[in-house]
Amino acid sequence: MFEEILGYIIAIISSSIVTILILLWFFIKNPEKIEKWISMFLKLFAYFSERAEKGYMATNIQSSIAEKRKKLGIGRDVLAYDVEIKWTDQDSIEIDLKKNKVITMMRPFRSQANNFATIVSLYVPCALLPTSRRYVDPNLMTSIDYTISKAILRDNPIATQYYVEREIKKHSDEIKGLIEKVTFLHGLGRLTRVLIPEIQGLSNLYPLDPSSRIHEETLSFANEIHRFETIEIPPENEEGKGIFSGDHIKMAVVPVGKEQRISATGISSHLNFIKRQLAEGILHFYIVSSGINNVFAKLLAERAGKELGLSLIFSEEYEGKFRGRDRKMFCALCSKESSS
Repeated sequence: MFEEILGYIIAIISSSIVTILILLWFFIKNPEKIEKWISMFLKLFAYFSERAEKGYMATNIQSSIAEKRKKLGIGRDVLAYDVEIKWTDQDSIEIDLKKNKVITMMRPFRSQANNFATIVSLYVPCALLPTSRRYVDPNLMTSIDYTISKAILRDNPIATQYYVEREIKKHSDEIKGLIEKVTFLHGLGRLTRVLIPEIQGLSNLYPLDPSSRIHEETLSFANEIHRFETIEIPPENEEGKGIFSGDHIKMAVVPVGKEQRISATGISSHLNFIKRQLAEGILHFYIVSSGINNVFAKLLAERAGKELGLSLIFSEEYEGKFRGRDRKMFCALCSKESSS
């Protein structure tokens, strides 16, 4: 009898330890979930305690931003800081940066959606590309901030409305035009997978002061990517467009499409294109595709590494819009710089 009871106790303890280890592993892999659970716990007491209510309001926004950072596929070196909210009784809004956190101090609005929109508008310009943003054309950087902020707020239409109504009236017609272009690129997945990675590379220039020349280069780069993605590309030139070679940004988009052509010729023409551009000094190759062509694009990225000595920096399938339709899309970055 004693041995049976002892066996039950050991089984319970063992299962508890396993459960704890599983939870620890889960939270290590998904740290943003901890804040989400804390927020849910505080919500239970929000109706009875003002302190718990404010705690819930803060952790709810903090966890929402953390989750969106992950869903956007943006590395922690891109949206580089966490956010921490401190509610005050002051009418003024203050921002600070401590221990890799953007600290926002403000009196809360009655509307949680308004709080969310306000915090995001303060957070993104501080956390997004903190080192390299100074080298980006200011109007272009503002349009990127706007687009990423809307992406964070996307699942909350009321917060999005607060944000848009407050922010859009601040912007000139030039910025509004850039916002349209950047928003279009974001729909294709090109903002976070092409534009931002190239801009992030400009952090190598730090601590040099920015110049009008580098600002012009980043603006020209963004305009060229938008132009390339909006033109109807002739089949015979499909793999040869989307090249940008500046003082600091040297990249090419390599679209893999027209499955009937690929089936007939393979991907040798795409490899030859990459080889030619390597000789011209291009360093980064973004292999992109949609739908059935994704399998050929993956093969191209693999062969570019094996046959041309390029390093695969990232490879990702994702949902995006291509020619107005929701499609399964693919993007891979192959780089010469990391090869040795």
